[in-house]
Amino acid sequence: MFHPRNILLTVGVLLLLVGGWFSWRNSRPVLSDAEQVTATLENLRLAIEDRNAKHVSSYLADEFTWNGQSKSEIQSAMNGAFLQFRDATANITGLKVFVDGEKAIASGKYSFAYKPTPRASSEVSLGDFKLHLVKRDGDWLILKADNGPKINSNF
Repeated sequence: MFHPRNILLTVGVLLLLVGGWFSWRNSRPVLSDAEQVTATLENLRLAIEDRNAKHVSSYLADEFTWNGQSKSEIQSAMNGAFLQFRDATANITGLKVFVDGEKAIASGKYSFAYKPTPRASSEVSLGDFKLHLVKRDGDWLILKADNGPKINSNF
């Protein structure tokens, strides 16, 4: 049979866990759509710096296009290009996000620097970007990209 002391201890621990979870949840308010888009772009930036083509393509909608290239073409090109990159850094500045329901447009400036070989000096690409995003199953995915360099295996 259960001892009342053990039952009280178990209930007390459960109350602490539930109370802790509610406190944690209340201290982290839900992000607005614009903040979610910004977080998505930050995660994309980090995936680029990690040179992880699969992770980068996870932020792209299936029908993604960029300079006439499809998502699968971009991922294939990134696999080759990322093998060549060393010490990659990517930055976004002047980010502006406009949300209209389930669609959003993000624009700003990017910089991307990498070393093609370990002893080479850094090569830098700078420019403007404009991304069209769509919200699917609660996640913001990039549908289309305007501007920026065309990615190929030679970058």
